[in-house]
Amino acid sequence: MKRPRFTVRAACAVALSSGLVLAVPAACAAQTFPSTVRAADETLNLAFTGSPRSVAVPDAVCQVDVTAFGGAGGQAVYGSPGGLGGEVRATLDVHSGQVLTVNVAGAGSGGSLTDGSAPHGGYGGGGQGGAYNNDPRPGNGATAAGGGGATTVALDGTTVIVAGGGGGGAGSFADNGAGRGGDGGRNGEPGRTPTSPGAGHGGAAGGDGGSGGAGGTPTSPDDQPGVAGGAANGMTGGNGALNVGDPHMGTGGGGGGGAHGGGAGGSSTGNAVEGGGGGGGSSLGPAGAQFTAGARSGDGEVRLQWLPCAPSATPTPSATPTPSATPTTGSTPTTGSSPTPSTASSPTAPRSSPAGEGPAAPAPTSTPTGPALADTGTPATGPLVAVAVVTTATGAALFHLGRARRRH
Repeated sequence: MKRPRFTVRAACAVALSSGLVLAVPAACAAQTFPSTVRAADETLNLAFTGSPRSVAVPDAVCQVDVTAFGGAGGQAVYGSPGGLGGEVRATLDVHSGQVLTVNVAGAGSGGSLTDGSAPHGGYGGGGQGGAYNNDPRPGNGATAAGGGGATTVALDGTTVIVAGGGGGGAGSFADNGAGRGGDGGRNGEPGRTPTSPGAGHGGAAGGDGGSGGAGGTPTSPDDQPGVAGGAANGMTGGNGALNVGDPHMGTGGGGGGGAHGGGAGGSSTGNAVEGGGGGGGSSLGPAGAQFTAGARSGDGEVRLQWLPCAPSATPTPSATPTPSATPTTGSTPTTGSSPTPSTASSPTAPRSSPAGEGPAAPAPTSTPTGPALADTGTPATGPLVAVAVVTTATGAALFHLGRARRRH
């Protein structure tokens, strides 16, 4: 009789499938099972540098969470604060070897009376603020601030994320903050328009087309009308309106950069002192991206969170099923019916014999064999017993039949 055979791998499979991994530690340790490689989680923070940077996707990384902030608009030396930069959060599907190109925005500026630095738009498309006679030196009239730039993230050269910049604050000797720049955001926000008569109008948000704000409307026959702010040019915010009549006139803030830049604010009339704020730039992101308007002061930033690939599915070894014992051909009776001897394996029928001579003892032409055992599993003892009983009963019946005929 062939004994059931269990291989080392089968034993390991049974142990693992039942949770008894300590049952065969030495043997299973020698087996080779699928392994999983995971990349270490890592966050990369990228600050403003004034130039784009390329970042290669590490090995074993399949996604990256990106958080991008646009730059804020500048605060006018005399006048209003700028709008805040927008925020975009998104998850990108990536693979090892791809390249992310990150361009972090700079904030707009209103210049400084201390060091004499001039106002300017932020890196990444911020528009220039308005000034008296196109001379943006701080203190040369009510000079406005520039808009904040847009932060961009590209995957293999295709821009997939843009975080809009805030609009620049309007220049005004009223210095009451009424001409604040609009925040960058999904649509962006328009620049503020002061409520005083003759004030310049705020620039439109990038998502609304980025048109420049209208100049102030004269309040009297002798009042000089204001000048309209410049419209955005693609991703670049519009430039603020110039003040050409009087250094005390209000000037318009520059538009923020964005997927579409914001428009610049218009200047006030000659008899008024308040300009309009620059419009905020719009943002861009893939499906499922989250947008927040007015989330960032100062320069922009990008945060990259690498997400490891999901581990490969490791099949759980299962115990080898025990096959049913298979009887040999011609030796197993059909369940529920009387056993019928077959020609090849049953005893032969009694033949006529000369007088005084008994019938030949019935002898089977072959010895019935039990069912073969499988290589693995439990011994099939049930079928063996059944076959033995049937064979014995059949031989006895034929023997008694021969004796009965002999008496007659």
